[in-house]
Amino acid sequence: MRLFTLLSLGILAAASFGQTAFRAATKLTLGQSMHFTLEQNEQKDFSVQLSASNYFLQWDVRRLDEKPGNMIATVQFLKSTGVMVNSSLMTVNELHTVARVGKQFRPASAIAARLRVRNQEAPIEVWMTVMPAEKLTNSPFAWKDKEIKPLGIGPNDGKGGMLDRWEWQYHSIKLPAGKYSASLYFHNADGTSGNLIGQLELFDANGFRKESWTLHMNEIGVEARTEKTFVVTKPTTVLFRVTNNERPIDYTIGIATAD
Repeated sequence: MRLFTLLSLGILAAASFGQTAFRAATKLTLGQSMHFTLEQNEQKDFSVQLSASNYFLQWDVRRLDEKPGNMIATVQFLKSTGVMVNSSLMTVNELHTVARVGKQFRPASAIAARLRVRNQEAPIEVWMTVMPAEKLTNSPFAWKDKEIKPLGIGPNDGKGGMLDRWEWQYHSIKLPAGKYSASLYFHNADGTSGNLIGQLELFDANGFRKESWTLHMNEIGVEARTEKTFVVTKPTTVLFRVTNNERPIDYTIGIATAD
């Protein structure tokens, strides 16, 4: 009798240990954004039921210190039991204050899945959405603390404003298919000579950065202008993000047709 009792207690203890050791997961609803924060090296699990269809995983992410720097994180794809399916479903590797990243994926079969997220750098704020791939749209950025300003086409229709050090601004413009030139003009706000350092980045209509296209500003003086061409293959909206890395400047972004 004593042996049976000890065995029963052992089985209960093992079951209890298994329940305690199994990682908890927060339930995700398809198409709805999940908002959370991650400290450096922190991990979290999320559960979601998926079919054998195409899905899109989207992150809007912001550094909690609101300073530019590395944002490095990973998303792993697991079975609900914790068995690994894809150890690198999506990688986040951005150098800024805010970013939008995404990845399309397709499970081989219907699955009760887990998404395990891990942040490797400074604390971040994340808005994560899993949606059917055909539902991907030009949704507003989740951080919502800056409006997206318009741009115009033509030599006399440049748009801009003023940026403090490390400040950034998004602009958008709808363009027909064609080849264009984007110019970036910086002028030191105090009118004295000094470093003029920043960049202009190109984004698609859904807000994802074109990694192959960046216009760099790195000059010394009171003012400077630089330009770079880009091609639009079909009528679409494109976004630009201008960032100032030094002291306050006035800036102008110009868009013109190119030969």
